[in-house]
Amino acid sequence: MFFSVLNRVDTGKYTLTFMAQYFYARRIWFVSGHKKFLSGSMIFLSFCQLGTGYVNLVHLQGYLRFTQHLLDTIRICIASAAILLCDIIIAVSLIYYLKREKPLYRSTRLALDKLVLYSLNVGLVTTAIAVLFLITWLAVSRELILWTAFYYPAGEIYINSILVSLNSRDSLREQMNNRRMSRFETLELATFTGR
Repeated sequence: MFFSVLNRVDTGKYTLTFMAQYFYARRIWFVSGHKKFLSGSMIFLSFCQLGTGYVNLVHLQGYLRFTQHLLDTIRICIASAAILLCDIIIAVSLIYYLKREKPLYRSTRLALDKLVLYSLNVGLVTTAIAVLFLITWLAVSRELILWTAFYYPAGEIYINSILVSLNSRDSLREQMNNRRMSRFETLELATFTGR
């Protein structure tokens, strides 16, 4: 029973991570002008973490606790490295392609700067979680289960990163519309007062 619940949580974690990384790979595909190699490498890394994660779950099904076997550690390291590398590529790519644009309007520049800041923050959080999990998995005894503090919330953190991304679009769109309206009000006021 206990291991069945853990398998459902683990399956969800790997699936949610894959879905979030696919979401960002698709977004980068659009922002980069349809660069297939960049998006393809992110999707490949995401499939690597998904596949090795599922293989590890199937292998650990027969055990009551995580073992010290070398193959378990290798599979966990491959999945974690794929997650980490994919997160770094996502963050760097988003920042690069958003900073590359030089729009004429100030409000658009400010919106892009905020998107870069959001991308940096999301990338730092997801990368930090992946690094902390990998460090605690490798350095701390498995019986201490300190690694679970960074392992199990990872799926939810990825979903929250997508929600932050989607909500930021709405708030940025609203801010840009408010700035445009205030500019038009200032223009109308200036024409009525003769300035």
